[in-house]
Amino acid sequence: MSAHRGSAPVFLFGVAFLAVGAFMAYKYLQPIVFDLPAGRFWKGWRPRAADTCDLSEIRAFQIVKFYVPTSRHSYDCFELNLVKVDGFRIRVLAHGGVNLLRRDVERLAELLGKPVWEKP
Repeated sequence: MSAHRGSAPVFLFGVAFLAVGAFMAYKYLQPIVFDLPAGRFWKGWRPRAADTCDLSEIRAFQIVKFYVPTSRHSYDCFELNLVKVDGFRIRVLAHGGVNLLRRDVERLAELLGKPVWEKP
């Protein structure tokens, strides 16, 4: 009977580990959607007002480079924003690989007929 009592903490730890992992996946692996037939962009599992817009509202794609200092390893990060016709920006994502980001943004820009703005 004592063997069962010792396995309860291990089981509870496993359940907690899976719950935290599921929450992190839900929060950080949310889809980024450019729905061409519907003419809408949104971020997340369902559209929210702050992270959605009509594709016709997009004036340009903006790539912004910023430096991330850390105690061990500092690095450059690249943020992709949608610039709307009213000047408002929607942050789409941050990425460490500028070449992959540029390739994907250029495809989107060509598809939507929008320019890509990037500061050197």
